[in-house]
Amino acid sequence: MIARRTFAEALEVKRDVDRWTVTLQAAVRGKLARSARKERETALKDTEDVIPFLQAHIRGALVRSRLAKLRGALRMATRETQALQALLKGKLGRQKHRTMVQRLWSEDYGDFAIRLQAQIRGVLIRRNFFSNIRALDDEEATVKGFQALARGFLARKRYEDTIMELSEAVVEVVGFQGVLRGVLARRQLLNKIRALRGAEDAVTGLQAHARGGLARAEFRRMSRALQRVEVSRSVGGLQAFARAALARKKVVQQKKELDFVAPDVVGFQAQVRGALVRREFTSWRDYLLDSQPEAVYLQALVRGFLARRRFWMRMRHFEEHMEKIVKIQSIFRGKQQVEQYKQLTMGKNVPLETIKNFIHLLNDSDFEFNQEIEVENLRQEVVKVIRSNQNLEQDVTELEVKNALLVKNKITLDEVARARRSVGGTIGAGHRNSILAAHKDPFASTLDRDSKRKLELYQQLFYLLQTKPEYLARLFAILGKNGMAEKNRKVFEGVVLTLFGYAQNSREEFLLLRVLQSAVQEEMQSLQTVEDFIHGKFMFINLCVQYGRGLKERKYLRDTLAPLVDSIISHKDLDLETDPVKIYRACITAEESRTGLASRRPIDVNFHQALQDEETQRMFIKHLQLLRATTESFLNGLTASTRRMPYGLRFFSREVFFALKARFPEEVEETLVRVACYFLYYRFINPAIVAPEALGVVDKTIDPLQRANLAEVSKMLNQISIGRLFGNENPYLQPLNEYVTFATNKMSTWFREVIDVVDADQYFHADEYLDHTISKPVIYISPNEIYATHSLVMQHLQYVAPGNDNPLRSCLIELGAAPSTHASDDLDAARSSEVALTLTNRFSEVRDPHSEEKNLFVKTKRYVLSLLKVQHGSNLVETFLLPVTEENEEAWARVIAEELDQDRKELSRRHKALPSPDMANQLEDVRNLSFKELKVRTLENMLKLEQLGKVTRANNYQDMLNAIANDIRMKHRKRMQREADMKNMYTTLSTLEDKRTYLQDQIKKYHEHIESSMATMQKKGKKKRLVLPWTSQYFHMRHLEKMGKVPQFGSYKYTAQRLHEKGVLISIEQHSARELHNISLTISSDEVGVFLIECAHSGVPIPGGTIELRMEDLLERQFNNAQTININSVAKFNLNLLLFLINKKLPVWTGGVSRYIEGEDSLRWLKSYSYRSKDLSPISHYVLRHWWNFVASLLPDYLHPNMVTLLGFGCIMINFLTLLIFSHDLAAAAPSWVYTSFAIGLFCYQTMDNVDGKQARRLS
Repeated sequence: MIARRTFAEALEVKRDVDRWTVTLQAAVRGKLARSARKERETALKDTEDVIPFLQAHIRGALVRSRLAKLRGALRMATRETQALQALLKGKLGRQKHRTMVQRLWSEDYGDFAIRLQAQIRGVLIRRNFFSNIRALDDEEATVKGFQALARGFLARKRYEDTIMELSEAVVEVVGFQGVLRGVLARRQLLNKIRALRGAEDAVTGLQAHARGGLARAEFRRMSRALQRVEVSRSVGGLQAFARAALARKKVVQQKKELDFVAPDVVGFQAQVRGALVRREFTSWRDYLLDSQPEAVYLQALVRGFLARRRFWMRMRHFEEHMEKIVKIQSIFRGKQQVEQYKQLTMGKNVPLETIKNFIHLLNDSDFEFNQEIEVENLRQEVVKVIRSNQNLEQDVTELEVKNALLVKNKITLDEVARARRSVGGTIGAGHRNSILAAHKDPFASTLDRDSKRKLELYQQLFYLLQTKPEYLARLFAILGKNGMAEKNRKVFEGVVLTLFGYAQNSREEFLLLRVLQSAVQEEMQSLQTVEDFIHGKFMFINLCVQYGRGLKERKYLRDTLAPLVDSIISHKDLDLETDPVKIYRACITAEESRTGLASRRPIDVNFHQALQDEETQRMFIKHLQLLRATTESFLNGLTASTRRMPYGLRFFSREVFFALKARFPEEVEETLVRVACYFLYYRFINPAIVAPEALGVVDKTIDPLQRANLAEVSKMLNQISIGRLFGNENPYLQPLNEYVTFATNKMSTWFREVIDVVDADQYFHADEYLDHTISKPVIYISPNEIYATHSLVMQHLQYVAPGNDNPLRSCLIELGAAPSTHASDDLDAARSSEVALTLTNRFSEVRDPHSEEKNLFVKTKRYVLSLLKVQHGSNLVETFLLPVTEENEEAWARVIAEELDQDRKELSRRHKALPSPDMANQLEDVRNLSFKELKVRTLENMLKLEQLGKVTRANNYQDMLNAIANDIRMKHRKRMQREADMKNMYTTLSTLEDKRTYLQDQIKKYHEHIESSMATMQKKGKKKRLVLPWTSQYFHMRHLEKMGKVPQFGSYKYTAQRLHEKGVLISIEQHSARELHNISLTISSDEVGVFLIECAHSGVPIPGGTIELRMEDLLERQFNNAQTININSVAKFNLNLLLFLINKKLPVWTGGVSRYIEGEDSLRWLKSYSYRSKDLSPISHYVLRHWWNFVASLLPDYLHPNMVTLLGFGCIMINFLTLLIFSHDLAAAAPSWVYTSFAIGLFCYQTMDNVDGKQARRLS
């Protein structure tokens, strides 16, 4: 059975290897063929100097021989064969010429061969030339005859061509000839007429004599013919024949004459016809002119009748097809509306008619207003929940550390209890406000003048930091250059994200992108090479990564990568390992698991030796192909997701590329594209591939094999994104370098599509003065974070805000130094709660210099909108020129009434949301104007804007219409953005609530641990130590009891000499070592975490020898590596031994688990502990391992690994029961087979214990 299985597996392996074997054979054959060719080329190169001369002589002899043969053939051949020979010679000559040219081009004959060939060619050419001359001399007569024939043929051909050309133009030529003949004939006729008129009498006489002579001659001829008798019978036939010939001749003659005079006759006839037509037209015209009134009246009657008939027919047709006409009209109107909407959304110069049709879109509806309020409330709720979760996370971290320190006796339980009370804001609002007010904090509810002024300055400070990106960009640059502690850096990043509301709103996202854009440009200035950017650690990168973990970005990663990652995770047998050594060892492991025998192949091999193995080579090639196919699928998924990628990622990638291009203009653009593409992939996409479950791409558990597969794909995409080929560090991936080059070009093209986006101002339809159109922005931040930001900006003020007139510098100078963030515990707790900081811009020096122009433009736009509701023309200029009528005033009054009614309804629904004073004044100003005054003010403002260059009359004030069209387009985009924001924020709130529940559970668990630790402490604190009688401690306690001053947690009295001998006391000032036995030290504790040390000399207190120590102060000094502590310059103690003494004598710090866990590191490693073992026994490795593999191969697949472990435990239980039966008291001797069963049971348990893991790996 094993042999058949082995044979079947070998057959299957052979089938898999056949294809690769054929490929290998082809490669070997190719190698052999190339080797043979190389040998032939080497042999030819050895004889390269002799062959050209030999070839030249041979060619010469062959040419001469062929020439002699050709001469003989020419002498003997006839003229007919010469033509055939000429064709053959030409073909052979051309063929030999091509062969010779190819040989000449393929070999180098040197200068001598070239000169020799030139001379031979010259001789042959001259010989051929003179032979041709002689042959031509012999055939001179024939040639001349042939030339004559050729000339005749060519002349005839030219004549025929001329005839053909003339025949093609015969119509034009005939017309032209007719005109010429007419002119010439008329001229000749006139001359003849003049000549004939001058010689009319002579001509008449001459004609008479001529006719008489002709008549007499004709008579004589006819008389002679009639006198012949022999032909009398044929006279009739002859006469008929003669008459016919004469008639034909006469007809021909007449035809010739008519043809000759045809042009003249035709011209004469045309003139006659023209004269007749003109006369007829003149008479008809005169008649019509005389009858014009009657004709006009008749025409009017006819036209009226025809028009009425057409109208009634059309009306009848409309009535019969009314439904169809209505449909056509609706389609036409719809198409017209679509065209106008396209002009509105995509056109640059939108017509006035389109603006008027869509002007109603600028009016807010109730539903939109409610949505706007809901979005704002959701945004505030999201920010509050995020802040709350951050506080919970901070509290969880703090409680975790303090619980660990509690176990290790590093802090007091009083501090832990205070931390617990501060969680969830249990401190009362009134108490918090009183604490802040007592310290004159500007964030207290009751403020004086100075505190209120400080609050306004803080509002202005954070408004400048939010809206002026250059400040934070410079701060990022200086912090990145000087370095910053990791903890402080994270706190600062959290403050920045809080400042921008975690980009939950389009305004905050726009401002955050502007800050990142400025930060990129600022920090790029310090780069020396492109490699510095790849390996640099910039602060803006951390912020951008945080921004890239938003909801939209996570959704994009999930939609794009989830199917691809899931295809790898769901394929359990997929293995993309490309290291040949690992593949080789995996093959050995599989072979041993399959056969149960040790493999004969060596274990420790290198890269090249592993590839020599056939099975490894086959698996290696297969894995490379799978890795390439998988990488290609990931690459295709990324390139197809360009449109789904969030705008923020595309915009930031574009800015990185532009900054690199501006910083390194001499670099090749393709290199910069690859660097920016690598940044986009490595920072945003790669983490979702390597750890997809951490970013919510998949919800499944990923086993180590599939995680390794994802790492291989990530490695490939890393190389592709940067465009770097695999080198010696990964030699086994070098076969994929060709694919990496191809994929790099593809990914670079994709990146160019990614960065092809509009500017942020255009995308968000916003600018830095967007706040003028919305309510005041609010951020939720704690005073401690405000003061930390204040202190940080103040430290780098010279770099962040250079110049004395800088508004940020003015604000900070007036604020002064930032308050201390660690003044006291109560104040720190009061300042840790977040406050709603309303951002305002109150100072004139930070106003927009063009604000007046913009306000004028906005106000004029409002006037134009109101004007267009009453009047409109083809353009604004034409509208302005229209006169104002009473109907216009009435229409304007109706518009005002409708707006006032709508405002009253909105105000009743808004309740507390009242319009801003600026807007109210603006609306009141417009509505208090008459329509004539409105038009006058509109014209005045338009002229002012024209003087400022904002609009121009040359394009009919089209700039104003474009601004209104842009507002209409923004309205629709804002509505769509609002719906998307609502959906995203609901999802975000759900996720944040889940996280909040989890964090609250964690805090609850820590609270339970704190309570148990406190109970343990109180229990231990109540225990009384046994004091031996007649000891110094016994008398000390009795003295305290008499005085009624027994401390709650104990008091211990020692001599200075004893503490000095233990090393606790180092020295006492002004006392020698011999006096130490007269000095006593008392250590007592009446309050948790507070210790009182008293020094006395012979029962008299030493001045300055009493001090109260707190545990946190001692631990802080110990944490700072302090070795000693001085008590008022009186005594000097060893700090570590003093803490040991306090913990030993006053054990109120240990919790319930301090016996088992020592130190914070132990807690940390306890959470990540996992069982691992390594068997170093040679018997296990060389003997038992094969037995375990054999047993594992016999186990069925349905047997669970836990069942295998249970079977091994059953063997031990059988031994235990046997022992109870035969020797329950372990005193009586048992049968010998019982001890044998013990050995067998132990061996079975050992076997099952080692086999269960193999069974688990086999089933997985």
